[in-house]
Amino acid sequence: MGKSTCMLLISLLSFGSTFSQTTELFETSGNKIIDPCGNEFIMRGVNYSLADDWNFPGNLNNGKELSTQIIQANPNTVRVQWYVDYGQPARPQLTLTGLDSVISRFAAADIATVLEIHDFTHIHTDTTLFNAQVVGWWTSQPVLELIEKHQSHLFVNVANEYGPAMYPAPNYTLNPNYAAEITTWVTHYKNVIMRLRNAGIDVPIMIDAPNYGMDYQTVINHAVAFNNHDPLNRIIMSCHAYWNETAGGMESIVNQLAGLTVPVVFGEVGNVDFSCNAIQMNSLLAKAQERQMGWLAWTWNRDECAVRNMTANEPGNPASATDGQFSTLTAYGQTIVNNPTFGLTAHAQKADFSCLLGLPAIEHTIAVYPNPVQDGITISIEQPFYNIEITLVDVNGKIRKTHTGTYLETSGLQQGIYFLHISVDGSSYVLKLVK
Repeated sequence: MGKSTCMLLISLLSFGSTFSQTTELFETSGNKIIDPCGNEFIMRGVNYSLADDWNFPGNLNNGKELSTQIIQANPNTVRVQWYVDYGQPARPQLTLTGLDSVISRFAAADIATVLEIHDFTHIHTDTTLFNAQVVGWWTSQPVLELIEKHQSHLFVNVANEYGPAMYPAPNYTLNPNYAAEITTWVTHYKNVIMRLRNAGIDVPIMIDAPNYGMDYQTVINHAVAFNNHDPLNRIIMSCHAYWNETAGGMESIVNQLAGLTVPVVFGEVGNVDFSCNAIQMNSLLAKAQERQMGWLAWTWNRDECAVRNMTANEPGNPASATDGQFSTLTAYGQTIVNNPTFGLTAHAQKADFSCLLGLPAIEHTIAVYPNPVQDGITISIEQPFYNIEITLVDVNGKIRKTHTGTYLETSGLQQGIYFLHISVDGSSYVLKLVK
């Protein structure tokens, strides 16, 4: 038989560094998140402490960057930790190029990214410094271009746990100024919303609750006002679920937040609190499943509390064969991934991006053959190009093959349907393959 060739004359998912013409983004409707193709989307996923992994970005091209391991857990969303200024000169430099690569790897598996800035974690009330450092970063031209490139798969989580604390360190006594500081915090975030929108950021904006992300009452009090203040009405509120409550108390919090008319997600969920004491996580997640609320487990690894790591945690050992590997899921990780009531394997429905396939974009003429696939596929590109990265993903969103050339060996693959993600000089394409 002669070989069958599939020609791609238009880009199927293509993004450049300039502003695109697409408006296909995640939206909100009432307390629901809507995916780019108009379907309800419930976040189910994990946190990736990327900036705290000092092996990054040195591990980007040696097969040890952990996105491929995280993808195997079947999240539909990954919250990626980033810093404007990590604050430790010894840390290998963080670059937008590295961040771009990680977001692209998740997008190739149809996984959305919640990008968050970690600089102002916990107690901070300095709005001037926040505006200069955090808002300045979000509205810088290179970051705006990064957001525009990935806008169909992206949420902007402005700052991790920024705001006042009710019982601040080091004494942990009641803060008598907390109510006044919350008023300032609300005004500040309304200004931040407008600055981001005026800079051209259209994707949904996620705002963490104050008081270490745990003040759900402030979310209840101000979520609607934040969303009304946003000219695009795309605000998502986030609470970090470290409450040391009874099972009934956890369920009550979920019910209160689920009753709002603005989406609320649990941007961090853990099996223990800040003191590493066990909490009623399973009760919270079971109720969240019932009320269709999203959540993201903290964290894949690199947490200082050993039992709050989903996988093996071996910082400072870049040669480790187990660090962050899916095969090393801890008891906590197994619960997050495999619990039949709320786990990722059974319940993390990915967003639908199929409607984006016909968007106007940068064009390449690409031939992929043979299709159906036999022992390998060849990619032929008519126009000159500099860089190509190809990823083969199965129907469950799991990466099966990656390569940086124009030939991909496929002899070991089982029969079935696959999706070939091709990135050529910053433009991305998706093709359905059959073996």
